[in-house]
Amino acid sequence: MARLKYIEQYMSDGGDNAKKLVACIEDYAKHSINDSLGKGKELFTVDTKYESRLDKAKEINDVFLSEVARRSGISLAQVDGDVQTYAGLDMVAKMQAFVTSIMIDSVYPIYANLSGMAMLTEFHNVPYGGVAEFEMKDPTLYSVSKMGRRQKHTKVQEKKKNNKVIATEMYGLTTFSTLPQIMLGESFVADDAIKMALSVNNHIYKLVLNKFIDKAEAITDPNFKIDSYTEETFMDILRKGSAINGSKMNIVGDALALKDLLPASQYVRILLTDAYNTSLGYMDVWNTYNVIGFDVIADDTASTGILGLPTDRLYGIPNDGTKLIHVAIGSTRLTTDEMFDNDNLAILSTLAKEIGVELATTRKVVRCDLAS
Repeated sequence: MARLKYIEQYMSDGGDNAKKLVACIEDYAKHSINDSLGKGKELFTVDTKYESRLDKAKEINDVFLSEVARRSGISLAQVDGDVQTYAGLDMVAKMQAFVTSIMIDSVYPIYANLSGMAMLTEFHNVPYGGVAEFEMKDPTLYSVSKMGRRQKHTKVQEKKKNNKVIATEMYGLTTFSTLPQIMLGESFVADDAIKMALSVNNHIYKLVLNKFIDKAEAITDPNFKIDSYTEETFMDILRKGSAINGSKMNIVGDALALKDLLPASQYVRILLTDAYNTSLGYMDVWNTYNVIGFDVIADDTASTGILGLPTDRLYGIPNDGTKLIHVAIGSTRLTTDEMFDNDNLAILSTLAKEIGVELATTRKVVRCDLAS
């Protein structure tokens, strides 16, 4: 998922401070990801002129507050340095919300691209109240048949294209505004923006996983579904899926389910230095098919507290770059109260995002049940 077009426009129109804000928050997100992976496993090159990630967070606070003041046209000095009063001013609150939404949408694609969702999902950015429209093409080849030497035509074939429309629904979350704490250095807007971006990312991941699971469970064609795993039967439906889709299948599943993907031969050796033992916990290539594990995420609505692909299923999906699930997603809207809008004087901020998720594909998915 590329950087959103309106973020590019914001950087172009906003000048050096706007460019610096986006660059800093994207660098901070990448630095955070690197730290979470541990030394030697870093994915990104980050700015090293700061001594620590904390120094970056402090710098982002300064750039953020400068941007709020620039866009609102009101400085802290105009209210004699009264932080609480400044944070409650209508235009300041509105610009705080706007600039924060810019930061959220700047880092969201970074996290979306890292999740298993990126393999399944194609994103469509839509305007407020809009829908995503796209075209699905038939991936199958034309049939070639014998014909007479004096015959002009054979049976006419046409690969039809289907137009698909995805509508969106509004999703949101509400938190306490932290602008006074940010101004006092007690809170970091970078951490707040990343947490909100991750929260949206996790929710879309839930919608995508649930949509994929529902559709995969509905597979009834015995050519693409087996009820009991063996090495030979799973290879058979992967071969069929590869042939129909016109591209070799990838095997995907939960890490626990993927542990069952071991060749039946008793002479296979898994060395201590293999990815099975050192990084993945499962084979990354099985009988020439690439194997990809999907992470679980926290889900407070699930009885287990987590959501992931079923641990008693394996799946095959096409490896031709096409995506099975399409997500229509609008830009972030963040609304913030004024100081006296609520009886307890709390300043509440609500992040709202339009999201639509549909499985829309002409490709075949295969499913293998591990339970006998």
